[in-house]
Amino acid sequence: MKAEEKILTNLAELTAWQADGLPIEEMAKRLAISPATLGRIAKKNTQIGAVLSGAAQRARNAEMSDVCMGLCRKCTGYDKTVVKYYKVKRPLMQADGIPVLDDAKKQIMIEELERVEEIQHIPPDLDAIKFFLMNQDKDTWQIDPERIRQDAHKQETTAEENNPPTPSLEALLMANEA
Repeated sequence: MKAEEKILTNLAELTAWQADGLPIEEMAKRLAISPATLGRIAKKNTQIGAVLSGAAQRARNAEMSDVCMGLCRKCTGYDKTVVKYYKVKRPLMQADGIPVLDDAKKQIMIEELERVEEIQHIPPDLDAIKFFLMNQDKDTWQIDPERIRQDAHKQETTAEENNPPTPSLEALLMANEA
């Protein structure tokens, strides 16, 4: 059976796989063809291409959603569980719960590592906030609005200094007479 015939006979399954969010590579594997062959046939056959383009678009949307959620978490801060290990000294105990003593009648201590999970707060990242605001509200959140105004004023002043106004004919005649 040719690859295109195999795809067309399994088009219902292909559509269901696409709806389930299966990547194109996995669809090709289930059809026992290479992803390149599936892509080549999808370019030729518009019906197959429509099914696969929907899968690709949904994958791109899912990736974009993940990136946006990650940026949002960086902007607002979040809590993260961190595993730490601490060295703890404990008295060595007998089976009946009595501590074991050495020759000098001191309690024998043993060292153990104790696993502890702590919740650590990751604060908001100022660079992420700056990036977000500069892309979402460009008019309000410019790089430095005051500096931009100062630079514009400086350029106007420099332009005036470099191009002084031309004197009038009367001013030139008066300067020649003096």
